[in-house]
Amino acid sequence: MKIRTILGMGIVQLAVILAAGCTKTVVDISETGDGYIRFSTVVSRAAVEEAADIHEFGVWSYNDDSRELSDEKVYLSNGSWVYDNLKKWTDGVFMFGALYPYGLSEDVISGAEFQIDKDSGVADDFKIPYYNGSSAEHDLMTAVYTRNYSSSSPDMSPVIFNFKHLLSRIRIDAMSGSGNVTVNSVEFSGMGVYGTYNEDSPDDWYLIPIGTETPAGSFSIPDADIALVPGSSVSLFEEDLLLIPQEIKKDPAGGFPSITLKVSYSGGGDAQPREKTFTLPETPDWEMGKSYRYTLKFNMEDVGLSVKVLDWDVVDTSVEW
Repeated sequence: MKIRTILGMGIVQLAVILAAGCTKTVVDISETGDGYIRFSTVVSRAAVEEAADIHEFGVWSYNDDSRELSDEKVYLSNGSWVYDNLKKWTDGVFMFGALYPYGLSEDVISGAEFQIDKDSGVADDFKIPYYNGSSAEHDLMTAVYTRNYSSSSPDMSPVIFNFKHLLSRIRIDAMSGSGNVTVNSVEFSGMGVYGTYNEDSPDDWYLIPIGTETPAGSFSIPDADIALVPGSSVSLFEEDLLLIPQEIKKDPAGGFPSITLKVSYSGGGDAQPREKTFTLPETPDWEMGKSYRYTLKFNMEDVGLSVKVLDWDVVDTSVEW
């Protein structure tokens, strides 16, 4: 079973901060009496789908122009957040950046760079030159924070990381309006899954055109055998798909085919399965931090496709350094 790094629905609250309608996860960083930046547990952990936990993330930091931390692993140890390359607070402007999840291989993400604005003295954001989202299983998030620290008037309040989701969350549901239906197979394909991220660019994400080395995404269940009964809705894929935000109206000549959903189904004594292929509606486009639920509704011989835009539905988590 895959361990998926997606902040999920139905998260158990353990003295957590709930941000209704918000799509951010909050991580706090505070100073301790001895001057070290370290971790202590306010909330031990946040449950994620498939019982995985948020157990580590990477942190970058600068003090003015001097880099202090670079992709430093922050991890849970005996219920406390810890890291190995200990640093102390000193006078200056501290700029922090965090990337979740930690430790993705270079064939998934490469060249991730925490950017700062030296002129303004603030943390900017991350630039990710290459991201391979073909598995659709990583909840990619970033956060930044800036603090002007002075030993003459030390700020002991927490530094807050507001993690933002960089991807779109896609769910494919099916339901029967009348009669029992069996979904035999599903194929969802044609979307771009390779791209670069830069918040300073007009669209945040740039899709790498589909080609031999960067094929279109394809997610299928060849032997689904999913039974539908009237009035109930079933998710066709075991997990929601986490995909790069993109325009749905495609340009085949420019290297982007249409996104399609193909389904094979049977019901009502059909001797052979029937097939139906949908091209996704041109609106809405997929945006960062938003969830899209596509629903197939089977009514006798007719099959319809509808879409809703939903909140990401996350629970915020507080952790102190």
